[in-house]
Amino acid sequence: MGISQGAIRAGRAFVEIYADNSRLVRGMRLAEQRLKQFGAKIEQLGRKFIRFGSVMAAPFVLSTKVFVGFDDQMRTLQAVIGATADEFEMLTDKAKELGRTTSFTAAQVAAGMVELGRQGFNPREIENSIGSVLALSRATATDLAETSLIASGTLRAFALNATAMGRVADVLTATANNSAQTLTDLGEAMKYTAPIAAEYNLTLEDTAKVLGALANFQIKGSLAGTTMKNILLRLVDPKIQAELAKLGIKATNSTGALRKVADVLSDVGQATEKMPNAKRLAIFNELFGMRAVAGGAKLTKGAFAQLNNAIDNAAGKAEKTAQIMDSGLGGALRMLWSAIEGIAIEIGESVAPMFGLWAQKLQILSGIISKWVSQHRGFIMMLATITVGAIAAGAALMGMGTALKLMALPLSVAFGLFSLLTGTLTVIKGLLLALLTPLGTVAAALGALTTAWFTMSKYGAETLTWLGHLVVTVRR
Repeated sequence: MGISQGAIRAGRAFVEIYADNSRLVRGMRLAEQRLKQFGAKIEQLGRKFIRFGSVMAAPFVLSTKVFVGFDDQMRTLQAVIGATADEFEMLTDKAKELGRTTSFTAAQVAAGMVELGRQGFNPREIENSIGSVLALSRATATDLAETSLIASGTLRAFALNATAMGRVADVLTATANNSAQTLTDLGEAMKYTAPIAAEYNLTLEDTAKVLGALANFQIKGSLAGTTMKNILLRLVDPKIQAELAKLGIKATNSTGALRKVADVLSDVGQATEKMPNAKRLAIFNELFGMRAVAGGAKLTKGAFAQLNNAIDNAAGKAEKTAQIMDSGLGGALRMLWSAIEGIAIEIGESVAPMFGLWAQKLQILSGIISKWVSQHRGFIMMLATITVGAIAAGAALMGMGTALKLMALPLSVAFGLFSLLTGTLTVIKGLLLALLTPLGTVAAALGALTTAWFTMSKYGAETLTWLGHLVVTVRR
């Protein structure tokens, strides 16, 4: 029975589809390449959007953060001093100005203003004082908040007007920087002695000179303040004045006013200079008392000349010293940052109304949502599911480019399998083509008949047995 031409064509079609897979391979490789290219383009586009958005958002985010810190300080100031809208605007402009032109940021200036406000300064006094307080802080390298407390306390103790804050800053700078003490030490001493010194009719400068002299003898801080306070209280005691008179020293001048304490102590030192130690110490103990005898004894020998000169010529000292402190690279960088912060505050203030409006709308929306949730608790799980789904969708979109590239990996594995399969199919193809030719068909038929004769015929079985014995004999 012959094989029809139709069968031959069908066989060739089978070979074309299943054995010759070169077209399929080329198509899959093209699909892999396109997937990789598409995924890479999506990743690149995503990175560009992220970079663009980050660059655009960064100035607004940072500026808003800076402005919020500054605005919070100013709102605190407004609450502390009860400033009106105009006063608040005046102080805000002042803080911005000093933030741009000094090494202090506007937020730091505002914090200093808050401390002055807590000391009872009104808006106008704060405006007049804050610049000098900044100079004092920089000139003595002292924290601004602490400087504000010391300067304002000293100003109030001597009953000075806020316009005299420059004078206070200059004297405190000259005293701290020309004696063995810090502004913190000096402020602590002033806390104890300034109220009594003012009643004694000593000026700020007179008090600072005595405290500076005590500091040079390592008597400073609260100890210096209590020492000077006790000396002043004893010098106004009639009994002590009588003891001074025995030494030929007057505690008052021709008009009956108390003499400067430095002059009185200098006279005591001269009057007792040639006395034996025991007698001189007994006089000191009698004049100054047990609590102040150490300081009083040292002050009678104190060299006030250099310190007096520095304090008497202190005008402008705080500002000049602050300028020197900021004349180096550190000061330049601080002023640069202050200027940058000023720009950030302006940007933040510009977008604040928009952000504030958004925040208000979100607040209203959150209230509506809260009310809705309380009334529809049954839908909470559904909303949670939607939220998780939205997050997952966003993550899926961000990773889609990578996922598409990873999809090419199975194709690569498939190509390996197809390569292995190609070899097998090629062999099968050769066999099929051979079988589909007339000669191949005859050979196949003969092979089939031979196999059947050997397996089914008695003679075939005997022949196979004989061949088996022959192989065994040959091996022996």
